[in-house]
Amino acid sequence: MIRGLYAAASGMITGVLRQGAVARDVANANTPGYKGASLPPAQATQLELRRLSTAQPGLDAPAVGPAGTGVYSASVETDFGQGPLHSTRRSLDVALEGEGFFQVQTPDGPRFTRDGRFHRDANGNLTTGQGYLVLDANSQSIQLPQEGEVAIAQDGTLSVDGQAVGQLGVFQVVLESLQRAGEGLFVSTGAAPEPAAGAQVRQGFVEGSNVDPAATLVEMMSVARMYEASQRLVQVQDQMLARTMDVGRLG
Repeated sequence: MIRGLYAAASGMITGVLRQGAVARDVANANTPGYKGASLPPAQATQLELRRLSTAQPGLDAPAVGPAGTGVYSASVETDFGQGPLHSTRRSLDVALEGEGFFQVQTPDGPRFTRDGRFHRDANGNLTTGQGYLVLDANSQSIQLPQEGEVAIAQDGTLSVDGQAVGQLGVFQVVLESLQRAGEGLFVSTGAAPEPAAGAQVRQGFVEGSNVDPAATLVEMMSVARMYEASQRLVQVQDQMLARTMDVGRLG
C-alpha cells in the first residue's frame, strides 16, 4: 500500500516537471531561434514479486509477476528541427537554413545559438542583442566599419560597401552534447565544433521558434490529466491506509 502511495506521488512529481517544460515552450513560442523541449516520463525500476513459500522445500518460490514502482522524469529532449524563416529586411538579421549554429563569446565562455538578430556596437563589434561578441570561423570577434552598407553572403561572408571584412562562423556541433544555457544559448560538453557543411546564411531573415502551438496544447492537456489521475490515486491510497489503521485500532 505504501508502495502504491509512492508510485502515485511519483506521477504527480513527474507531471509538475513536464508541465514546467511545456510552459517554457509556450512562453517562447515566438522567440527567434528557440528550440522546443520535452521531458518524457520513464518507467521506474520494476520489482519481481514471488510467493512467500513453496510447496516443496529447497525450491525457489514461484514468481507472481512484476510490480511497478512509479515513473520518473528522464533527461530533457531538445528538438533541434528547423524553425520557420521570417523576413525582416534588416541587414544584420540573419537566419541559418540547415544544420549549424552561430558561436558567441559570453563571460562564461563560448556558447552556440540559432538566434541571428545581430547588432553593431559603439566599437564596431558584431554582437548579439545581449551584447555578446559574435565569432567568426576562427572563433575571433568580427569588426565592422561604423559606416557603410552591410551585405552577408550565403556562406556567411560579410562585406561593407563591397569590401569583405569577415565571415560569420557557422559550426556543426554534436547535438547530444548541447545543454541549455539560458537566453536562447547552448553550451557544448562534447568535442570541439567543426565548420558546418551545407548550412546557408540568409540575410534579412530570422529563424522563428520551432514550437508547434497545437501539439504543445495537446501535450499540456495530457500532462494535466496525468497529474489529476495521479492525484486521485494518492487520495485513494490515503483513504485505504486510514481504514487499515482503523481496523488495527479496533483489533
